[in-house]
Amino acid sequence: MFADMLKDPFDVLERSLDWTDIVPAGSTITASTWVSDSSDLTVADGGIAGLVTTVRISGGAAGVGYKVSNQITLDTGLKYERSFRVLVREL
Repeated sequence: MFADMLKDPFDVLERSLDWTDIVPAGSTITASTWVSDSSDLTVADGGIAGLVTTVRISGGAAGVGYKVSNQITLDTGLKYERSFRVLVREL
């Protein structure tokens, strides 16, 4: 699991995940999908740059923690998923 993220309900933030230590040498990421465990937190794909994937996160209710997952597919057909928590509170 990647490190948790703290945000205010008003914030619109970007988060990048660096897959360098996970993806086998010589492979490339061909697809990246972001999902949240609740429709209260909005996640929008920000793209792929080499072995780094990016998401834009907005919304959420104060006092609630959400799970955000990134699923990637490699050019070799291998697939990986990693998650982190987004903790929303009034800052």
